[in-house]
Amino acid sequence: MSQQRRIDTISLLIQSNNSFSPNQIAIEQDLKVVPSLTSMKPLKRRNLIQIFFSSRAIDTSLKTFLDRHGLRGSTEYSIGKYLDKLHSHNRTQLGNLSRSERDQYKRSIANVRNGYLHQANTYPNGNQDVNLLLSEIETLLSVMVTL
Repeated sequence: MSQQRRIDTISLLIQSNNSFSPNQIAIEQDLKVVPSLTSMKPLKRRNLIQIFFSSRAIDTSLKTFLDRHGLRGSTEYSIGKYLDKLHSHNRTQLGNLSRSERDQYKRSIANVRNGYLHQANTYPNGNQDVNLLLSEIETLLSVMVTL
């Protein structure tokens, strides 16, 4: 799937569920930055910035989703902690991520993001790393809208 089509699909997932408002527009604006950078040089800088905006969009999506459901504590400010909360909450009207889902998204989203954004001179290995992250974000959001 092309990067633009994946971004469009992610945007539709965000629009399909009111759990992402009031930050829906901000999330979509960050997502729109990703494909707009296609001509940016050098490639490693472009990919790093695309990772940044993609991961900021999922971070805000998770935070907003948890806030809308009254699940986020005042000291929880990380993708990993948000995923923990989606796994361990006890709200009967909202489903939970399984342990394996939580662990998968921690590895494929939180750890990937942290590896690039917390380590100097570390860059994605091309467009495939950005596209893989976007794919994992899409899958996570697909699960979240069905919880």
